[in-house]
Amino acid sequence: MLFPSEHRGLGRLVVAAIAFGILAPPALFALPLAALLLASRPRTAPEFIALALAGGVALWWLMAAGDLPDQLLRAAALFAAIVFTVTSLRTRATVTHRALHAVTVAAAGVAGLIVLLGTSWGEIRWWVAHRTGMTARGIIGMLWTATPSGSTGADSTAAEHSTLQQFQTGLADLVPLIADYYPAIVAAQLVVGLVLATAICQRVATRPIGIPLQPLRTFRFSEHLGWAAVIGLAVVLVPKLAAGKLAAANMLVVVGALYALRGFAVAAFGFTALGGGAFLIILFGLIFLFLMPIVLAGALVLGVVDAGFDLRARWGTKSVG
Repeated sequence: MLFPSEHRGLGRLVVAAIAFGILAPPALFALPLAALLLASRPRTAPEFIALALAGGVALWWLMAAGDLPDQLLRAAALFAAIVFTVTSLRTRATVTHRALHAVTVAAAGVAGLIVLLGTSWGEIRWWVAHRTGMTARGIIGMLWTATPSGSTGADSTAAEHSTLQQFQTGLADLVPLIADYYPAIVAAQLVVGLVLATAICQRVATRPIGIPLQPLRTFRFSEHLGWAAVIGLAVVLVPKLAAGKLAAANMLVVVGALYALRGFAVAAFGFTALGGGAFLIILFGLIFLFLMPIVLAGALVLGVVDAGFDLRARWGTKSVG
């Protein structure tokens, strides 16, 4: 058996890591995982095996060739991994606080690199749009190739072509959106990668560093983060600050995602308080699947309300009473 039996939940983390690797470079969690394991001073065979695997993936990714966005992403991941590991060793901050601090420092470091390299956000955006557009065209090309074009079943074929045209239009509209919000996407990937690396390290290392990762229902962050939302909204709404609107919009997306996650944490706390039955979980999953925009908006509002009134503390106090 590779890992000790007391490390429960490792199988689910492996599935989560595979899913993350499909959507983002696996090195975004392998790099901080290697740094955390190294800082934990491994002694057992499972620790050394995990360190070798994570370090190998991270080193291969860092040394690989890539375009400008790839190189900046690698720099951001390296900055974030170093800062996250150091704060895990030196502070007693929560995983959320350490991850947000690491991503903030990484953003500042990448901004400095952009200035030193003499490039600009416009050039980076062009690269992202070009690469995303090529991927989208490749997907559409494969779908068109797989669609029958014979005379039999003309009505069905016409319907399939119409659906493909709509899908192609949707992808075309998505390309500039991804390019505009690439910093927010990278920030989200870095945070998830740091959290995933922490969770795996806790189950592999015999002496993991830092405060352990807590369940989703306990997720919260400092109310000072609200100032980021206020500043972002001010920049977006004030016409004289038009030059910084895109940067502010990216910051608002990240902050909004954090508040929505806080809303889901409140909902998870409520499920636990009600007994956490499988029926409630399945019901919520179906509601989220069919009413995703409404659920996300509700979670965002619930997260903002919880930041102001700390609903879970109030409910917990009433339960104790």
